[in-house]
Amino acid sequence: MDHNQHLRSWHDYATLPAYSALRDSARRIVATMPDERQQELLKRLSATKGAFNILFELYVGGALLAMGFDPVYEPEIDGKTPDWLVAATESTPKFIVEVVTVHHSEEVGAELRQYVDLSKRLRAIPVGAKIKFRAVIRSQFNQKLNKHIAQQVRKWLQGQPKIGSSKQVDNVVIDLLDVSDRYDSLQVRGPGISPRVNPKALGDSISDKLKKYKVLAKKNELPIVVATTATLISALGPYELEISLYGAKVGPVFNLEDYPEEDYPELDSSPLPEPRGLFHQYPELSAVLWLEDADHAVLWLEDADQGNHRMRVLYNPVAQYPLEGAFALEAEEE
Repeated sequence: MDHNQHLRSWHDYATLPAYSALRDSARRIVATMPDERQQELLKRLSATKGAFNILFELYVGGALLAMGFDPVYEPEIDGKTPDWLVAATESTPKFIVEVVTVHHSEEVGAELRQYVDLSKRLRAIPVGAKIKFRAVIRSQFNQKLNKHIAQQVRKWLQGQPKIGSSKQVDNVVIDLLDVSDRYDSLQVRGPGISPRVNPKALGDSISDKLKKYKVLAKKNELPIVVATTATLISALGPYELEISLYGAKVGPVFNLEDYPEEDYPELDSSPLPEPRGLFHQYPELSAVLWLEDADHAVLWLEDADQGNHRMRVLYNPVAQYPLEGAFALEAEEE
């Protein structure tokens, strides 16, 4: 099967260059599945709702495959279907992987899609100029309003306004930045969208998964690994993950350049979690994988580079079934 055409039709995220690693990793794991299963997944991925979650689940499976593991997608175990069941190797026991994707709400997603629609309409204006547009207040844009705004902007630009001038149409302000014959059509900057924290915190989302599978894990003596990520607009990242797992800010776990060094006390690299941290609350949780595009990554203490994305591994120092070094060793052998 030629999956490239189908992959290009997935959710908007899957078409962006920054997410090429997601697509490559998904192709890798999907290619190992029977044709019937492939067709089922492609159908699920063509849906608007939930497509990114499935894409990220497949991305995780592809990353595990690239590290030498043998993962099976959505196996049935005691009436439940974890995202991945990974076969035992010479150095690691069998374990399950649950994928947690934290991103912006449907409301914010709808707003972003309308901004994208407006931006496309503006870029289609055949005028050699560059503009910046911004919303005066948060507005509920729609295609009818976007069409009206684009028409008014086109009429304004055809009047040859001076560079530096501005025009307001409804709740949108347009600033003219440049005029030049080197532009085939209108160049557009904006809008500025500030991050929106998802009302369901990263730690809560991970906790929900652990509650669902901890009995299964104990009965079958299966370590639980959680693979997680968060979109940029969610305003959640490694810092929030660190607090969720350890119960507090514990030190240079991620060595992020964006955080001043004085914010991190000098601690060893494997601090013990506090009682309110997920590592302490759930000894069934053996490790957490934080995945991020390399373009957004900074310094990593221990990572596995799979193409243009990176995987950071945090091991639970009080895990019931320790997996310490499992992922790093596989990555180093490649």
